[in-house]
Amino acid sequence: MNTPKKPTAKSPLQMMPEDRQAAVIELMKTSSTEAVRKHLADDGFKTSARALSEFWSWWHLRQQYQQTQTDVQQFLEMFRRDKPDLSEEKLFAYGQQMFSVLAMKQENPLDWSRIQKTSQREKILALERDKFETDVAKKLLDKALRLKADEINASDMSNADKIAAMRREAFKSVDELEKSGKVQIPK
Repeated sequence: MNTPKKPTAKSPLQMMPEDRQAAVIELMKTSSTEAVRKHLADDGFKTSARALSEFWSWWHLRQQYQQTQTDVQQFLEMFRRDKPDLSEEKLFAYGQQMFSVLAMKQENPLDWSRIQKTSQREKILALERDKFETDVAKKLLDKALRLKADEINASDMSNADKIAAMRREAFKSVDELEKSGKVQIPK
C-alpha cells in the first residue's frame, strides 16, 4: 500500500467532496468506465477514461492506507493501555512493526521496503549520534585532563606525587566505581 499522493490541481476527481467521490466509486462498481464518464459529463463534469481509472486506483489506495493507519492507531492505543510505562520510542517501533505486517499482508513489498529502510536509517542515525556524543565527550575529557595535567605538572610536587595526582585525576571515575562496589578491579 503506497502512501496516496495528495490531490493536485490536475486531478479534479480527487478534489471532489468525499461523498461525491464515494458516489463516483459506487457508480464505477456497477457501470463501465465509458458510462461513468458520460454520466459525469451530463452533470457538467468532463473527464477521461484514463482519469477515471487513475481515480479508482487512488481512491482504493487511500481507503486502504487510511484503514491501515486506523488499525495501527487502535493497536497502539490498546498497547499503551496495557503497558503505560512503555516509552513513545518503543511504542513507535511497535507501530512500525505492525504497519510492516499489514503491508506484507496486503502484499505491498514497496511499503514494507520503505519501512525497513526508514528503520535502518533511524538506527544508523542513532549510532552516528552516539559516536558523535562519545567523540565530543572524549575531546572534552582530553582537554580537561590536559589542563589538569598542566596544572599538576606546574606544581611544586615531587615526580612521584605528580604521578599519583595524575593517576587520581585520570582514573577518578574508575576509582569511584570501585568504591561504590559495582566494579571490582583486580590488583
